[in-house]
Amino acid sequence: MPAALPHLISAAKIGWSFRWRSLIGAEVIFATVGLGFLVNQGRDGLLIAQVMGMMVVILVIGVFVDRGIFSRTQEWANRRRGLSSPG
Repeated sequence: MPAALPHLISAAKIGWSFRWRSLIGAEVIFATVGLGFLVNQGRDGLLIAQVMGMMVVILVIGVFVDRGIFSRTQEWANRRRGLSSPG
């Protein structure tokens, strides 16, 4: 299990990205609240600023989770297992 940790983190990162896109897509179709709903509402009302703003928010959240959480955790696991240079 410890040797598989870097691969498990990679799998979690990929799984999170699929879940994030699925959540936004489901909100566009079914929800009455949420970021996807606001994108859809802006599209229906031709509110380009709202659509673009929500797209930026979705992007920022995605980048934060990817770079802030998963990348740092993966780098730590790789260093700990000797798969990358320390430093």
